[in-house]
Amino acid sequence: MHQLKYKGQQQLGSYFALRMGTMLNQLEVKSEFDLIVPVPLSKKRLRKRGYNQVDKFAADLAETLQTQVALKALERIDSAKSSVKLNRKHRFECEHRFKCGKSFEPKAGMHILLVDDVITTGATLEACAKVLLNAADVRLSFATIAITE
Repeated sequence: MHQLKYKGQQQLGSYFALRMGTMLNQLEVKSEFDLIVPVPLSKKRLRKRGYNQVDKFAADLAETLQTQVALKALERIDSAKSSVKLNRKHRFECEHRFKCGKSFEPKAGMHILLVDDVITTGATLEACAKVLLNAADVRLSFATIAITE
């Protein structure tokens, strides 16, 4: 995970997308998703790192599932500290860090697959989900590459 997130090894995102997409196809859920949306990085972190490790995963997962991806559906509205070292309480304070992207408006009835690299407490996914659910009558599913204990 460290190699994907911090060392530019974006092909690892492709690998995980292919594995997850293959599993979802075997479960015959590929046609359920209208759109795949990755969790965004802050603009500051994106400039520093040069890429969002979740974008490649989302794009390749969309290709494997034969659906659409919206890389700019969500935006981070602040450049707060990384949540890597935050405790559970502080992670849930990120509730207002996201908004819908400028050119994105989810349509009622859509089934969106929200993807991220790692789920720790679920706070980031929950914050993103609230934005998407407030914007339209959508159904949400979640997928992450990894989960912490």
